[in-house]
Amino acid sequence: MLADGRLGNPRTRSRLHPGYATAAAATIAVALTPIEAAGPASAATDAAALIAVGRQQAPRIDQSPVALIAFAGETATFDVSGHGMPAATVTWEMRKRAPGNDKWTPIRGAASDVLEVAASKSVDGTQYRAVYSNTIDGKVYETRSASATLRVVGKK
Repeated sequence: MLADGRLGNPRTRSRLHPGYATAAAATIAVALTPIEAAGPASAATDAAALIAVGRQQAPRIDQSPVALIAFAGETATFDVSGHGMPAATVTWEMRKRAPGNDKWTPIRGAASDVLEVAASKSVDGTQYRAVYSNTIDGKVYETRSASATLRVVGKK
């Protein structure tokens, strides 16, 4: 522990990020043994100090989907990746191209890192994005990817 009460190594002046210094579901217990200031280390007779360090994290996007151009009748495939602790789940949303439309609609059954869309003129200009979510201490956290637009061109 540093002189100011933060966790870290006083010899190297390194510190743990405050987000990593909270006790949580994913916990690592470390037993510490006192170190003598000078001379050889002695056997500790007192119980060693115990520090619990957790690593809960709201979802983060590692890779957002990219815009695609597909021929009508083909399948367009959007990929995304993200993570969180505890593990994050993913769903997809879409927004149809229309003047003034800012409403994102969940896509029923789309719950993986890959979204396949049947390319047709009816989805030309539609935007897609992924939503990663997890729950930490009873609170739901969500993170949305950047959106990707699907352009559909005439038949092959």
